[in-house]
Amino acid sequence: LGNLQMRVLSLVFKNCGKEVPTPFQEDQGLNEEDKALLTSAKELYGKMQEELDAQAMHKACDALNQVVRQANQYIDEQAPWALKKTDMTRMNIVLWTLMETLRHVAVCA
Repeated sequence: LGNLQMRVLSLVFKNCGKEVPTPFQEDQGLNEEDKALLTSAKELYGKMQEELDAQAMHKACDALNQVVRQANQYIDEQAPWALKKTDMTRMNIVLWTLMETLRHVAVCA
C-alpha cells in the first residue's frame, strides 16, 4: 500500500501541478480497466464491513490487499509516466482513477 501511495502521489505531484486531476465520469473516456478498478474500490468498504461483522479480520484484510494489488497491476499496465509524452488526457484519467482508488482504500485502512 505504501509503495502504491508513493508512486501515485509522486506522479500527481510531478505531472498534475501538485493537484488531483479533475474528476472523470464514465462517459468522459473511462475504459473498462478504469471502471473495473473503480468498482473494486467502491465495493471495498461493504466487503470489509461484511467480513468484520463476521469477525473474519483476515478476510477483511485480504479484500483490502486485493484492491491494492489490482491498483498496482493497473498502474504498471497503464504506465502514466509514458502517457505524459503521448496522451495527457489519458494520463490524467489514469492518475485520477488511482487517486480515487486510494481514497476508498484510505477510508477502509
